[in-house]
Amino acid sequence: MVKIKNIYFLILLAIINIASAIDLMLTGFIYDVSNDELSILKEGFNQYSQEHHLGINLDTYYYTYRNSTSEMSNVSYILKEFVSQKEKNKYDLFLIDSIYSGVYADHFENLYYYLPKETTDLYDKGVTTATSVKNGRLVSLPLYVDYGGLYYNDILLNKYNKTIPTTWDELIDTFNYINERESAIGNTLNKYVGFPYGEASVAHTLEFIHSFRDNDKENFPSYESQNAIEALLKMKEVKEKISDKDTLTKSQFELFRSIHRDHKQYIFFRYWYSKHIYMPKVGNLDEVSYKFAPLPGKKSGISGSCIGGSNIALNRYISEEKKKAAVEVYKYLFSYEFQKRLIIDLDRRSAIHSLYSDAEVCNVINCTMYSNIQGIVRPSSSSPNYEEFSSKFSSYIKDYIIDGKRTAEETLTLIDNIQRIHFVEVTSISGIIILISIVIAILLILVSYIYISIKRSRIQFNFLPFNYWCYFLLGLSILICSSLTGMGNFNEYSCVLRPVLISIGFSLSYMPFFIKMASIYPHKNMIVKFINNNNNLVLVLSVLTDMIINFVWILYDPVKVQKEAIPDGESYKICKPSHKLGLIMIIILLFKAVTIIFSMGFLVVSEWNIKIFKSDIRHIGNAVYLSIINIVIYLVIIFIHFTSRYLHNGIRCGITIVFCFSNLILILGPKIYKISFYKEKVNDRKNINRFIEETSAFSDNYQQKFNFINIEDIVDPNYLSQINEYGSANINNYPSGNRKMDYNYGNMGTYDRRNNENYNNSTHSSGDALLFSNTISSTEYDVQPINNNIYNNTYSNKIKYPHNFKDNYNIW
Repeated sequence: MVKIKNIYFLILLAIINIASAIDLMLTGFIYDVSNDELSILKEGFNQYSQEHHLGINLDTYYYTYRNSTSEMSNVSYILKEFVSQKEKNKYDLFLIDSIYSGVYADHFENLYYYLPKETTDLYDKGVTTATSVKNGRLVSLPLYVDYGGLYYNDILLNKYNKTIPTTWDELIDTFNYINERESAIGNTLNKYVGFPYGEASVAHTLEFIHSFRDNDKENFPSYESQNAIEALLKMKEVKEKISDKDTLTKSQFELFRSIHRDHKQYIFFRYWYSKHIYMPKVGNLDEVSYKFAPLPGKKSGISGSCIGGSNIALNRYISEEKKKAAVEVYKYLFSYEFQKRLIIDLDRRSAIHSLYSDAEVCNVINCTMYSNIQGIVRPSSSSPNYEEFSSKFSSYIKDYIIDGKRTAEETLTLIDNIQRIHFVEVTSISGIIILISIVIAILLILVSYIYISIKRSRIQFNFLPFNYWCYFLLGLSILICSSLTGMGNFNEYSCVLRPVLISIGFSLSYMPFFIKMASIYPHKNMIVKFINNNNNLVLVLSVLTDMIINFVWILYDPVKVQKEAIPDGESYKICKPSHKLGLIMIIILLFKAVTIIFSMGFLVVSEWNIKIFKSDIRHIGNAVYLSIINIVIYLVIIFIHFTSRYLHNGIRCGITIVFCFSNLILILGPKIYKISFYKEKVNDRKNINRFIEETSAFSDNYQQKFNFINIEDIVDPNYLSQINEYGSANINNYPSGNRKMDYNYGNMGTYDRRNNENYNNSTHSSGDALLFSNTISSTEYDVQPINNNIYNNTYSNKIKYPHNFKDNYNIW
């Protein structure tokens, strides 16, 4: 009775364990491994799970050439379907070709966060892990490794006492030697197979170039190197001497079938490692035996082998519970013991480098050969779109080797342009022009600062206070320096820095003029009054707004370096936001700049006839209108895709450079010209200059109290001369150098007020408002000559203004 209860208890416990077990699904693609062989994954782990009471059940489903096509575009179909699904948790683990680890890395979990270090450390040596790591993330681990190599007919080599060739020249000579003798006895042999269309041609081309290094310690040669050119020339020689168009490009499936079904005789062919191929003589079918060896090279000891294989990746969209369960699968399948079992039982090759020093393993395979294979990986992890890279690469190789459309140099240039992201070199013509323009602009800014700093010349710069002129020059300096961020092999920091420099530089260069012109706008409203009373605050808020917008942009959607792909041309680096938020930030910054520019354009039109600042306003107006044209051009070109990186960067930098030069020349140019070439007019007012130097009348502090206004700048002299009812004298009787009135910014009480009951002696706030703001509510006032040595004549007449003067000439 007790035994029966125990049996019931065990059965109940087993049912509970089965019900609570976590089911994991592994799906993937295999080429030449049968389902029966890979059943070791499912059976081995489930047994391991039961023994260790893990409560995890692993199920598998594989796609092969029997139930799907093995072309690259079809192999990736299920992965594309998986990515497009809203619910991406149908599969837990993926067994994929190693080239897809990088292509779909964003959808795979980072195994560094889940696997124990003792597991990942087993795979930290060798070139294989390059297929598993993308942007510092371990997105998969290699279950087994495929090596591209040379299969040779050991029966024929032994028959003619030939050794395995170690150079391409030896391979050509050996092939011709054996082929001639077999043909003489009526035995037709198949020619060399090595460049099938598609992905295999990419792999073999990379192997060929890698085998033309000068020594085995060198890295993969660049496509523009002489080594690569020699490799392609040798490839064409191989095709012309020991192969032909149809045989050379035979697909791997056709090659595999011709050997296993038809016992076709080859002397050499390139193929992925697939054990020792042996087919006994059956009827009319000859005995065939093909063994694997490293590919030959430019010279003995140099070789190349493209690394392939199958990796297992973890779906990042499944639950955390399943991810933790999947960790147990990884710990089992990628352990030293299981990988050793794959080598011995299935004759697969492991990515654990230390296994090739294991005595038990070395009794089964040639450890020396595999531990010294000179591997090269395809750039699936580094290419933004590897399928496009592979398609173009194989097409260019076909055009060169099969069709002869291009030279080796032209072909390699096209291949290099597929993957390489070019940039504007500093030494290029475009780069030199930009650098020279920046240097000239900086020199002009320094010269302008010197002129502004000369006290006796500041009468030409009384439109703005000295510090605001400095802000203007600082803004232009920042703007012009932003052009440097698009040159050279720039990184993401440069992309982030550029909009910051442009936005802040623009605010510093134009906001001082906007504030000044708003303060003298004829029609007062709340906005104008606020600007009038808070000049510095408005400037600070403008710059602070730019900084906040850029900070949000950097924090949530930073600008990144991306590739502007140019078909059959030189792709280049561009700075581009990754998501919609970055586009919104760009629109906000552009809207702010456009608002400032068009507001200034409106103010220029409104204040065009104010004679006191006539020249300043018109010079600023010209600069504003040219800036509007620059902005319109910029808004157009941001939607244009240029095929030349020099045009892309040059036009953008050119707009910034033109903006800086136009503002310098149009705003400061006339003032500097007058100071430099009209000194006699300045000397006519030497008394004024002496007064300015002695009293610092145009310093930032003193300018808040005094300003000297030429009456002719305010009112036409002919108009004043006709106002007889006010008893005014003809103003032309006074020397032009002395027709001045002292205009008090801060305190209107210095003027001789007569019969001005309506006069409003407004109280001005200190600080920002005193920079520009003045209020004249009086409709009638007299100006008494001031007893100062700047006046050489004594005026006995008093100048009176008409009652409607303020309404007609509201200059403040």
